[in-house]
Amino acid sequence: MDHLIERYSPMLTGLCMHLCQNRADAEDLFQDTWERVIRESKKRDLRDLAYTQAWIARICTNLYIDRARKRTREAKADFDNTEEKDAFLQSIPDPSRKEEYGDLYDALGRLDPAHKSVIVLKYFYGYSDGQIADMLRIPKGTVRSRLHTGKLKLRSDLCETPSDR
Repeated sequence: MDHLIERYSPMLTGLCMHLCQNRADAEDLFQDTWERVIRESKKRDLRDLAYTQAWIARICTNLYIDRARKRTREAKADFDNTEEKDAFLQSIPDPSRKEEYGDLYDALGRLDPAHKSVIVLKYFYGYSDGQIADMLRIPKGTVRSRLHTGKLKLRSDLCETPSDR
């Protein structure tokens, strides 16, 4: 494996830098690519060097595309821009000041545990949909569905007057 790393590192470094346009991201992509190559090399015959170079480049490119798609999905899922996200994060109530946000905490308390858990993990602790899915051992689509339904229930509950409940 050392000879592969020695031979293809310059090519991979250049590819990572061209794709990422950022040294830190390029270094991460470089390391992740070699990790994947090492893992996958156990399943492949790497004697054809022309094929090996293309294979390593394809792994690198696919990892880069996957990351870009993930960033795009996450950004579009919640906020239209960073200002909107920052404003939302600043508006998250501090649990130590519960008395100031009593209505919100009361509405959260009325949610069923499935919806409440994803809302709290996402908006109070900042976990991504994927992280929540891993924690709760449910599909990412279920997390998104519960977030959507939970937000609708909260919105409905918070818009009602106390006599409507």
